[in-house]
Amino acid sequence: MLACTTFAAFSASGATAPSASDARFGFVGTGGKAFALKFGVPYYALEGNYTFSTGALFSSVHPDNDPPPGHKVLRKVAKLNVRTDSLGQSDAQAQAAFEAYGQQLVGWYSINGARPPKPLLSGFIPNASALAAAESSQIVATIRREKQLVPPVTGTVWEIGNEPNFFPAIQPTQYAAIYANYHRIIKAEDSTAKVAFGPLFILETGADFKPMTRELLTSKFVNAGALALLGQSRFDSLMATIDSVLTDHIFKLGTAEYARQAFAALPPDVRPDYLSLHVYPYDDRLPLQTKTDIQVAVNTLVSELAGITGGKPVWITEFGNINPALNAGEVAAKMSELIDVLTSNAGIGNLFYYKATGSATLEFLAGFGAGAPANPLTRLSIDSAFSPVDGNFSCSELSEIGQMYYQSVVGVACTDVVRIGSAFPPAGRPSLGAGVEGGRVLRFQLEHTQRVRIEIRDLHGKRLFVSDKSVVPGSHTVLLPAPEVEGVRLLDLHIGAEREVLKLIP
Repeated sequence: MLACTTFAAFSASGATAPSASDARFGFVGTGGKAFALKFGVPYYALEGNYTFSTGALFSSVHPDNDPPPGHKVLRKVAKLNVRTDSLGQSDAQAQAAFEAYGQQLVGWYSINGARPPKPLLSGFIPNASALAAAESSQIVATIRREKQLVPPVTGTVWEIGNEPNFFPAIQPTQYAAIYANYHRIIKAEDSTAKVAFGPLFILETGADFKPMTRELLTSKFVNAGALALLGQSRFDSLMATIDSVLTDHIFKLGTAEYARQAFAALPPDVRPDYLSLHVYPYDDRLPLQTKTDIQVAVNTLVSELAGITGGKPVWITEFGNINPALNAGEVAAKMSELIDVLTSNAGIGNLFYYKATGSATLEFLAGFGAGAPANPLTRLSIDSAFSPVDGNFSCSELSEIGQMYYQSVVGVACTDVVRIGSAFPPAGRPSLGAGVEGGRVLRFQLEHTQRVRIEIRDLHGKRLFVSDKSVVPGSHTVLLPAPEVEGVRLLDLHIGAEREVLKLIP
């Protein structure tokens, strides 16, 4: 993991070096923009969902979600599981289809004597060209709009699909066809645009999904009366068939093999810029996964993918916790270990935490009987209703998980500081009032040894500079770093001490 820049201790003539958050980190979903501003990182991801307010316009391309200056976005498109028309299959629709298939099997197993052929599950078959055509105009309009904005948006990465090897599971060749259609549309409009292949769900760190899903389905069919109808022997045969079908549709191909087959099906003129993955370790029974187990699984997969893709960079566009049995402290500890695993692998580039705020449920298993978790699951904020408009929110809004993530990203603990300066004037040298000379030098007096934190933010709350040091008693002069001050018209200065109100020296 990249370390935060170390600051020299304050002294009577001392200065601080500028802080740098680890730019590889980002956020996904609700609150992503505000949290990226608060944490001082450039990237956040737009999920590509549909809402009543945007109608047919999906969220990842909506103009209201364009990034502020200095920020970049990952735009997710072609999400089959958020469409409810014939071009997609939502989680609820996939679960309903599987449940209907299960009822057909119950009927088949209830037949005494000669039976017709056993029912087969009709999996969802995507129409790649129709799906891409339905979303192409919005994608092209977004690329053109990004170039016309002042300043223009740069660094956008387009991500095609959402866990095609999981829910709803489609064949590698089917995903390759979807990817190729979108890749060509995006590159035809902008040949320099970056397009990510994936995200694939890492099955190898979630081995307990299979037995957990089987247990949910078993309970669901028992409650529906299948055991009473069929008797134990036939019921066991029913569940064995369902288990086999689940394996064939979701768990049969490992993550690397799915990628291998999908890459092999790509046309020669379609070469992805990145390969993206989702990492959600799931572990609810013995033997429990250790940090080393997860590290071996991730490192092995990244190495295999490098051989398949010719060394394309790997981005982790979602990682988080989906084990509802863990409390916030346990989630924080698990996620800290996972961050260590991901950042220690040189083949992994950016990584995005899911999610900043909002509700977090197991939607993809809800139809199978999974209840809403009582614990925060994976959220960084304490309150799911917390919806900040910018980065100027209190550190007290962060849960234990959020505090851990801030420490990992920024390199220091999240500490609230008091705003002492107003906005810079539209032009000319900044003037922040008492204790700040020419907009560059901050002078203050301390009576006790304690931590002092200084932050410079723009008016959106984006943190441009931070210093967090133990400071001895006496008078101190801090040179605010010129690259973070000059050329920025709108700035706020925030400062706070651990034990006393700072006395600013004119």
